[in-house]
Parts: sequence; structure tokens; C-alpha cells
Amino acid sequence: MGIQGENVKMTILTSNVLAEVRKEREHQDAQWGEQNYSPFMALAILMEEVGEAAQAAVQDNEPGGESWDYRKELIHVAAVAVRMVETFDRRMSLPFGGGSDSTKNDPGIEIQRLMLEINFKNAEVRHLDARLVTAINQDSEMKSVVKEL
Repeated sequence: MGIQGENVKMTILTSNVLAEVRKEREHQDAQWGEQNYSPFMALAILMEEVGEAAQAAVQDNEPGGESWDYRKELIHVAAVAVRMVETFDRRMSLPFGGGSDSTKNDPGIEIQRLMLEINFKNAEVRHLDARLVTAINQDSEMKSVVKEL
């Protein structure tokens, strides 16, 4: 297959994936309505989805752990990222501005920043937990010690 054939294949694959992302966006809007979170809160939600994708990737890496969960979570990540861009575009089209200027004096912005930081830490802990479980499962001596606990 030449370069032209590979481009056609990539275009078909890309179109299929983007159709799935669009379907997930429609599902999100049907479930929760239009969401206009602040950038900090939106990033916290995105990081939570990235954490779920990371967890699925770790589980897929275990022997016999292959599943479609990793792919499903990546579609969620993409859909949340698209929602973030949509929210940004809506904010920028507001008559009195939007974006960072509209949130400078928002009293809840510090809470949202802290929530984002907590979500990052939780994602780190989940990642370390998954790595620890993988390490324990690979070390039979450690596995027996953990069972005794």
C-alpha cells in the first residue's frame, strides 16, 4: 500500500474515532446538559478521565488483562477535551468577554484550583497503587507477605 493508500486508511480510522467522540459528547450533553465549568474544574474532570485511562492501561498490561476499557476511557478523555474547547469558545463569545478575565475575581477559583490539585494527587496515588499491585503480583514472596496482612 502506498502513501496515498495509508492516508485513506488514516482518514477512515480518524473519521470513525471522531464519530465515536461525537457520540460520547452527545451522551454527555443528554446526561448532564450543557456544562460550562471553569478551566480549573474542567481540567480536574479531564484528569479524572485520564486517571481512569491510565488505570485501564495498567490493567491491560497485566497477563490476560486485555480489554476494551482502555479504548473506552480514551474516547471519554477526547470527549471531555472537546467539551472543554466548546466551553472556552462559548466563554470567548460572551458580550462582556470571558476566559481568564471573567474569572479573576471569582471567589470560588481558589477552591477549584485546590480541587484540581487534589485530583492530580489522587491520579498519582491511583497510578502508584496500580504499579504496586503489579509489582506485588509479579513477586511471589511479596504476594505471600501481603496475603498474611
